[in-house]
Amino acid sequence: MKAVDAIKQIKVMLGMDTEVAVNSEIVETTPAETEIELAEATLVDGTIVKAESLTEGAALFVVTEEGEIPAPVGVHETTDGKLITVEEEGIIAKVEEKEMEEVVVEETAEFSSEDFLNKVAELINSKFSELEAKISHVDAEFHAFKAEPGAKKITNNLNEVQKSEGELAAARFQKIMEFRNQTKK
Repeated sequence: MKAVDAIKQIKVMLGMDTEVAVNSEIVETTPAETEIELAEATLVDGTIVKAESLTEGAALFVVTEEGEIPAPVGVHETTDGKLITVEEEGIIAKVEEKEMEEVVVEETAEFSSEDFLNKVAELINSKFSELEAKISHVDAEFHAFKAEPGAKKITNNLNEVQKSEGELAAARFQKIMEFRNQTKK
């Protein structure tokens, strides 16, 4: 076999040519049709993407009604928990598993972006109302505290203390005298 014949056979195998020389005779062949199975994934927003394989360096395409277009640059999250990073339009730079719990993915998948924004706005409004109520309550307590006097007015009560001590001493003396009278009998 000549080198030229070998090259033609290789071209036929690769599907680049349809003619091959067999024993110096040119025979026309049809290139073998090879089916390439594409890996398909669904993103969390419902978009379908395809690639030969979901590995680094592979081309990633977005399936649209008009056909397949290269995937845009960014991080794309699949419903099965993979994060596909596309740094150059259509070329996968990195594929990794998402670290967050699956429950969070399911909850976010159930809401549209409008529902999500409405829920966030509702949550913010309720928290704001709670804070306003707490601030009003603290403000009312502060003003009530501010209106009260600091302490009782200090007065000279030395006479009262002496009188109270004198009464206590007289009561003790009385008890002692009663006890003495009882013991004499």
